[in-house]
Amino acid sequence: MYAKIIPPLDYQHRNGVTTHHLIDQLPGEEKKEIEKKLIENVTIIPRGVDDLIVDNLVHLKSKESVSALRSMLDKVEDHDKIMIAWAIYAIDQDNSMIQIAINSIRNIQSPYTLLHLLSYLGKFKHPDADEELRKYLTHKNDLVSYNARRYLGLEPLFGNQNAVFADNRSVSTKIKNYFRKLLNR
Repeated sequence: MYAKIIPPLDYQHRNGVTTHHLIDQLPGEEKKEIEKKLIENVTIIPRGVDDLIVDNLVHLKSKESVSALRSMLDKVEDHDKIMIAWAIYAIDQDNSMIQIAINSIRNIQSPYTLLHLLSYLGKFKHPDADEELRKYLTHKNDLVSYNARRYLGLEPLFGNQNAVFADNRSVSTKIKNYFRKLLNR
């Protein structure tokens, strides 16, 4: 069952995958066994930390995983530190994790990395995290600023085609132009 809950770490098996439904279907004892196996496997792998394992530990509200997650905070890169800080906060409500996430995201320079990591700031649902997200509203990369708006609840996910950016172009126009530029078309 573990192999179904944590499929191979490649695009084909992981793109858009959530396995919460598989965990939710397990009886109590099997769920505890899966939780134990997830904790054993929440380690630093060559490319960082497996976010699906962390996500499932949060879904389980695994108090037992908090010490393992805390022990990783000083050993991982900033992009993983943000995810781990959010996980600890989600499980244990430790407010000190908010500042760790904020300090870490400030070190991220790549807009493509920011696109994903801003979602964790939004998940905190805390005024300090929201204040940091607001700093990205005017980011030079349109998708970063768009995602900051989404995670602040100012913009639905591609749902509001009439929304506008600072230069008065619509969301759909901005996104189309961004991808045209990206694809050199």
